[in-house]
Amino acid sequence: MQTPISVSPGKRSFLILCNLCFILAIAAYLIPGGKNLEYEYSVILGFLFLVFLPPLFFLLRPRAKDVNHQYMGLWQVLGLSFCAALPGQGLYFFNICSCSNLGFLFWFSLNTLPSLVWAICLINFYLFLEKIAFDSRGRIEGESPKTTVLTRFLTKGSPNRLAKIGQKLVSSKFFPYPLHGLMIFSSLLWFAGSLFLLPQKRINSLWYGFLHGPIYDYYIHTDLGVVLFRLSSLFFALGVLSLFWQINIKKFSFRHTLFLLSLSAVLICSWLPANRSGKTVLDHELQGELKGDGFVLRYPATEEMKLKKQEIQNLFHETQFHLNDFKSLYGPIEHPLIWIYVYSSQDEKKILFGANETDVTDVITPSIHLTLDGFPHPTLRHELSHAVLSGDAFFGLGFHPNISLTEGIAEAMAPRDGFLSDEQRVAGLFKMGKVKGIAELFSPLFWLEDGASSYSISGAFIKYLISRFGIQKVFRVYAGENFDKVMATPIDPVILDWETYLFDTYDVESILAYLKTAYTFKGNFNEICTHSKYDLHETYAKKPFISFRKPIDFSPLDYYAWRIAIDKEDKASVIRLGLMKLKEFDTTHDNALVAEARELLKKTVVWPAESLEDIRMALLIADLSEFLGMHEDTVLWQKRIEEMSQKQFLGGSISLELAIREILAETFEREYKSVPKWVFFSGGSKYLKEIFQKDKPDGPSRLWLMSNFPKELPNYIGILAGSTHSSFSEKEMSGRYLHYLEFSMGIKALLREKNYGNVLITIDTHKKYNRFLENDYFQMIYREAEYFKNVSL
Repeated sequence: MQTPISVSPGKRSFLILCNLCFILAIAAYLIPGGKNLEYEYSVILGFLFLVFLPPLFFLLRPRAKDVNHQYMGLWQVLGLSFCAALPGQGLYFFNICSCSNLGFLFWFSLNTLPSLVWAICLINFYLFLEKIAFDSRGRIEGESPKTTVLTRFLTKGSPNRLAKIGQKLVSSKFFPYPLHGLMIFSSLLWFAGSLFLLPQKRINSLWYGFLHGPIYDYYIHTDLGVVLFRLSSLFFALGVLSLFWQINIKKFSFRHTLFLLSLSAVLICSWLPANRSGKTVLDHELQGELKGDGFVLRYPATEEMKLKKQEIQNLFHETQFHLNDFKSLYGPIEHPLIWIYVYSSQDEKKILFGANETDVTDVITPSIHLTLDGFPHPTLRHELSHAVLSGDAFFGLGFHPNISLTEGIAEAMAPRDGFLSDEQRVAGLFKMGKVKGIAELFSPLFWLEDGASSYSISGAFIKYLISRFGIQKVFRVYAGENFDKVMATPIDPVILDWETYLFDTYDVESILAYLKTAYTFKGNFNEICTHSKYDLHETYAKKPFISFRKPIDFSPLDYYAWRIAIDKEDKASVIRLGLMKLKEFDTTHDNALVAEARELLKKTVVWPAESLEDIRMALLIADLSEFLGMHEDTVLWQKRIEEMSQKQFLGGSISLELAIREILAETFEREYKSVPKWVFFSGGSKYLKEIFQKDKPDGPSRLWLMSNFPKELPNYIGILAGSTHSSFSEKEMSGRYLHYLEFSMGIKALLREKNYGNVLITIDTHKKYNRFLENDYFQMIYREAEYFKNVSL
């Protein structure tokens, strides 16, 4: 009876492997991206196992050939998996990590475990080659006379000189290192090449796991296709590993079962969109098509998207305008045919392409991948700039390796709607110490910062370069030419001049509280439990496979209490927790809940306010104090808020909230008693709709009306946007911001109504009053309205 070839590490070698798994698991946690035991940790750990576990094992294993112990088998995988997961479980046990434990186990099973089994396969494969090389007879005892090509090639019995050289190389104790390096390098080359050359920015690798897509996606959507592929990878790895075991129990073949399970999973998941890549896949899934001059727009040919026909048409015409606008502003830019893929939802975009919250441009196709997010579209022009410049970027690479330059030039070409300029924001960020300087971003550290900060800073700097040196020189640097030669000056003094200009030009004390709130996120590598914050939120409760990452009966109260526990500075969660308690009061009418919410807020609020959350908490404290009969306390907090509003820029929501509260107090006091009290703790809600429509009040409430009911009141909005009258004070920043918001909302409403003539009249009228003259965004909107007015749509 034939005996299968069997090679496996022995006892001493197995202990070494266990220790190595444990050490690598700790090392993955110490790497910046792995400090949260979440998705990134699982990918990093799987990579460490594949790259470092085999060579470290051969470096440290006993000199004696500690192999051929048949009892190992499946226990080898179970034991090493336990050691690999042990550090993570220990961190949870001692409350060092507070992320979702179930989330850790989910991603560990999905990403790390298959990679670990493949690493064990490599070790056993190298041991197998070594065993053949050291067998002087050229055959393994009990092996079939019909030896494999590999065996014949590597044994001494072959007359071929090349085979003898191969046998000598294998018999060397150093042979695993170059062989392993070659295998890892070739697999990584294939992995990176697939990711770069194909449109999709997600990939399911047999060895390296599930790469979900852009780093700025914080909720990682998975579906059955992703899970089945990873299961097939695990089963296939176990099947390969079983080739080195002696497992034959009667007529049952464990090995054949594993391969059968792997093949079945592959056949099933290969038909699912998450595992298919290439442009043909996208064209098949998104069959609706509109062709323009230099671009093609594709979208799903579904009933859902047919209902959004007008929105798709708007996006199509916007694309035409932006491409023509680029040529008129920057010269005759030649670009390849651009494909624009419009997805019905963020989840669909995640599965088909690999990006959820993030809109992305693939510079090889080139193609843009986005969802319908309103009109004007907030990211279309930014992504188009990437696609337009892809043909000339850095010697044909498609983008500049300095990502700060790549994203900065797109930001500079695509002005955004905003009361504060990018330069003013950046000066504030420098003042806060959020980013030490632009030099930090002109390096791989760009990815370590949060996207809001890095994009704002890069965009502001590139706009400065354009104003100082001209757009064509900036384009030449983007194409790969040396900065010093093109600009005739080194970059360091230019950066210093720009930073000095920002500090000397902008007084940012009045916007620091706003910036501290607007730029709260620390970046994916620095935030605490980034993905768990999304996985555990009730919004995602019904998403696929979330139940595997979320404790049973995890309530909203538990969620916000957990967020406060892991981050004492998370004031937004304190507010949400207080509001949840007040919502509960609406049904129980238990005043103790109101008092409890008030005490929670008073313990957290900082005064003078450091952030907008402090002001929002102060508003709630004033409301709750009045409800509990503490009128003097209410007056005290209202006075504090009024004083702070004169010093600090409050942004949109709080400015509107204060304005609406004033309207409620002065105009609609009769309605207050009929509305659940917790609603007004958040500054107004849907209950105000009937009141506003009936009385049509003037002043700040118009803004609330516009933002909530534009489709119902297009004529009213048109009159509002076309007027030059404003009831808002121009003396304070908050008053100027409310006027800006009124103007911006009105202009966008007119665009949606295709009232382009009124858009032009409104902007021209405001120019006479020196309003928003320096705002690049409204200058772009003006050109857009002119284009649409003169082009047959």
